[in-house]
Amino acid sequence: MITYSETQLHQELLKLLKSLQFEQVEIILNEHVKPANIIRTLHQVTELGAGIMTYTFVNYILTKTETPFWHRVAACVISESIEHVQEGNNAGLYHILKAIQLAPEDWLLKEYALSFYEDGILEEEMAVIFAKEVLLKEPFNKLALKITDKSI
Repeated sequence: MITYSETQLHQELLKLLKSLQFEQVEIILNEHVKPANIIRTLHQVTELGAGIMTYTFVNYILTKTETPFWHRVAACVISESIEHVQEGNNAGLYHILKAIQLAPEDWLLKEYALSFYEDGILEEEMAVIFAKEVLLKEPFNKLALKITDKSI
């Protein structure tokens, strides 16, 4: 098995994404990147020049296996890593709502969804519902408190 420095890993992923070798990207991510670091790794590769190809790759993964994890990755990539894409935040909201639909018990997904309310694209009614659920797990969550205080 090949070992990579972080820089080499990013360069290899960039090269593979640009050449549409998504199967190889998936293999490398599975072998060399912990799930907790996938978003950060893909964000860095996006900034190196992969651009929209990172989001395209994540959608490739979603067509193979639709999971809350990969919808969250898609939301982060489209709304944070390539935020300049027109309607990227709406695409990010779509993905986080799909993740919540697939894992309704995951309050952290709902917490992430609250950032879309701050951006003005998550409806207040849904934001209040999510904020209340977040506060059950994290009673001092500043964003959730701000949203529930505003709705009173």
